[in-house]
Amino acid sequence: IVLERGPNAPAYEFTDDELDTFEPWTWYIPNDEYPLVEQDRKQMGLQNSFGAYVTQLLNLWIGKPGGLRS
Repeated sequence: IVLERGPNAPAYEFTDDELDTFEPWTWYIPNDEYPLVEQDRKQMGLQNSFGAYVTQLLNLWIGKPGGLRS
């Protein structure tokens, strides 16, 4: 699954207030791509947690693979 952030995307620093704010999101994955997501989750050791998988992808996308404080 390709999730890319443009090379010229601005850097962003998250505040503690933003991290404390919760907003629910709905993710849609086409049926024909779902097996790819399942394979990716399994290879990452995250087959039991879709939320952790999405968090990992988003951390990579914003350029903070080690987490927001890294």
